[in-house]
Amino acid sequence: DESYEFPSSPTPSEATPVASSPTLTENCSFQSTSRDTGTDNLPEDNKRQIGAGVVAALIALPLCGPFIAGVAGVAAAYGTSQPGAAGDVCRAASDVAMTAKD
Repeated sequence: DESYEFPSSPTPSEATPVASSPTLTENCSFQSTSRDTGTDNLPEDNKRQIGAGVVAALIALPLCGPFIAGVAGVAAAYGTSQPGAAGDVCRAASDVAMTAKD
């Protein structure tokens, strides 16, 4: 009959610290830097992505079903941020959606 003894856990005096806490020095301050992140037109971009996604999903829904319609909507929303002909088509679809909304 074999028996196994579990090792005992170390006492607090035997435990080794994993990491020491950082020491704060004087004059610790965070400086805010102003950068142009290109988010000035974020609401317009969001409207464009939503519009393209809705148009693509509505067109694909009766043809392909709800799952493929959702995938098409996400792909069209992503396509609005891409250059080239595919991006132009997605942006045009969003323009149609925004015109229909108005």
